[in-house]
Amino acid sequence: MGRLREGLPRFGFSSPPETKSARPVLFDFGDGRGAVPAHPHSRGGGWVADSAKVAFIVWVERDAVVCGMADVSGHVRLLGRARACGNARISGNDVIISGDAVIEEDAEVSDSARIEGQAVISGRAIIASRYLSWPAGGAGTPRVSGHARVHGNAVVCGNAMVSGSADVRGTAYLGGHAWVEAGEIVRGAILDRNLR
Repeated sequence: MGRLREGLPRFGFSSPPETKSARPVLFDFGDGRGAVPAHPHSRGGGWVADSAKVAFIVWVERDAVVCGMADVSGHVRLLGRARACGNARISGNDVIISGDAVIEEDAEVSDSARIEGQAVISGRAIIASRYLSWPAGGAGTPRVSGHARVHGNAVVCGNAMVSGSADVRGTAYLGGHAWVEAGEIVRGAILDRNLR
């Protein structure tokens, strides 16, 4: 075997010459921060801010974006013009965020949740099929769609559905097969058809 010389790789090839780093690509996410360093995601081509974390396995469709300090991992698909921004955390085994849906601020979306249409998930809201700190959490596919808003410390889990222009806020908990639609407003309530 040949000896390893200081500064040379094992087989004697020299290292490629150092190149000056290319100027960062800037992209304006329309969030009021102006153009920031960003790159197209390798799976789907959607734009990702360099400050955000997006796993390789995630699909970010061409018109979808991930900005701010958002963290997206697992089998997640961002379709249409979906946006993940702020400190949003999205993870799971089969999460789909589509249409013009927005996940922002400190909101968390996980498991096999579906966020569709022009839904907005914000504040410290949690959307999860399993919410283990609640005894009736159970598994399922929670859905938020239409112009619905889930914000504050609200939790939507199990097979609960929020649609239309519904507004779920505060410390509201929707689980089991609860359904909130149209212009209904839920604040601090517990809606769970599995509770006895």
